[in-house]
Amino acid sequence: QVEMWHRVVEFQGLYTAFQAFRNITAIYQDRENCVAAWGDESKSRVLEFLPILDKRLSESEHIATDNFTIVDITGYIFVGFAVNGLSIEVFETYPNIARWFEQVSVREAFQG
Repeated sequence: QVEMWHRVVEFQGLYTAFQAFRNITAIYQDRENCVAAWGDESKSRVLEFLPILDKRLSESEHIATDNFTIVDITGYIFVGFAVNGLSIEVFETYPNIARWFEQVSVREAFQG
């Protein structure tokens, strides 16, 4: 369960969000070919994944299980990046993600 959800969050969420950001902003244009259309496609895939994550969090306190796991760490990075890097209104649109994010944000490991 943990391994499966970790791969889902990595491949459908985090990596896709990174591809969107890299290609939309062309931040690495000095060392790679950036393709705006691929960035847009990647962002649309992030938008398709968010309802899946929200549904999962309606069924479980945390992403993979009812306990905090590595998947929640990866998910936390993904959601924060979707909000701050891609300007997606995650918390306004997905109440279960908002609840979960607020819950894990208070953990000592996530404090600055």
